[in-house]
Amino acid sequence: MGYQIGNQCFSDKKIAENHYFSQIIPTITADGKLYQPTYTKTQGWQYEGKSIQISLPECSPEQNFKDGLEVGSLFLVIAVVLWATSNIGGLLNRLTS
Repeated sequence: MGYQIGNQCFSDKKIAENHYFSQIIPTITADGKLYQPTYTKTQGWQYEGKSIQISLPECSPEQNFKDGLEVGSLFLVIAVVLWATSNIGGLLNRLTS
């Protein structure tokens, strides 16, 4: 099983957490104080000195690939049908003229 962030499925939880927390936009208050999550190798992700964790939905990289393959094959079939229809129509026009 993997961990889902948006439409991406990551096989490793640490990589998924890094992707998620690194996308958080820092906030600067009116008095100039900077708020942002920070990462250290020994303590992991922290916010204001406190350790933070995230609960991520599970996903399957293999299933994501299969779903993409299924959608892609549908578009390929449509493209082939349109191409064949166009060529058959042109061939019939040449034969009848």
